[in-house]
Amino acid sequence: MSDFTFRAKIISVECLGGQIFALRLCPSKPYLFTAGQYCFISLNAEGQDARAYSIASTPSDDILEFHIRDHGAGFCAALRDMVCQGGGEQNVWLSAPQGEMLYTRDCQRDLVLMAGGTGYAPIRAILSTLLVEPSDVRNVDVFIAAREAEELYMRDEVASFKSRIGRLHVHFVVEHNVNEAIHSGTLKDLLIARGVSFKDKRLYIAGPPAMVMDIHDYALDNHANEDLIHWDKANVQQFLKQQKSG
Repeated sequence: MSDFTFRAKIISVECLGGQIFALRLCPSKPYLFTAGQYCFISLNAEGQDARAYSIASTPSDDILEFHIRDHGAGFCAALRDMVCQGGGEQNVWLSAPQGEMLYTRDCQRDLVLMAGGTGYAPIRAILSTLLVEPSDVRNVDVFIAAREAEELYMRDEVASFKSRIGRLHVHFVVEHNVNEAIHSGTLKDLLIARGVSFKDKRLYIAGPPAMVMDIHDYALDNHANEDLIHWDKANVQQFLKQQKSG
């Protein structure tokens, strides 16, 4: 486990939709990272019961934001209890930033950003980074999947990105869908339905490990270049290894 050398003050906890909430922190010293990375968050400096979460804010932000699904137990429950109790300054501890899904500026290629659930967090960091970059002519396609419509908490925000980033196209899909205006099925179903071409494009994939691996393999089968696919390979493979051994 990483050293937890960064102390961060809890600024706010906000429900985003369904069981997902935003945790916003102010680190006690500069926290340098690249859009697309994650870190471990612990309720104590020893790193006990730490959990990994992707950073949803941009490197230029003073406030760090994380999107967390509340499972009702473990880290989420302990964090919720600590916030509810209040009483003085409340802090958590962070590891150094980690991860292989690093945003790489590439004005020569179109981008395809794909997220499942809270995997939207690192995609959000990338979209926010695009806002402050010089404008270019590339296309940016964003595909976001959720299990339930209420978990598409980012729809209004993504609409704001769309109005400010040229040639940004956004597509949503819900597995258990009752809204005819939104595609029904999985992320892979949506990509197939849209006939997405991955050739010569830079791809970013984030979300549940099994989904990430499935989309990665599907992209390779449809002319994607492995060197242009950004995903947290080590984390996904470790998760799949644990599933297999279990």
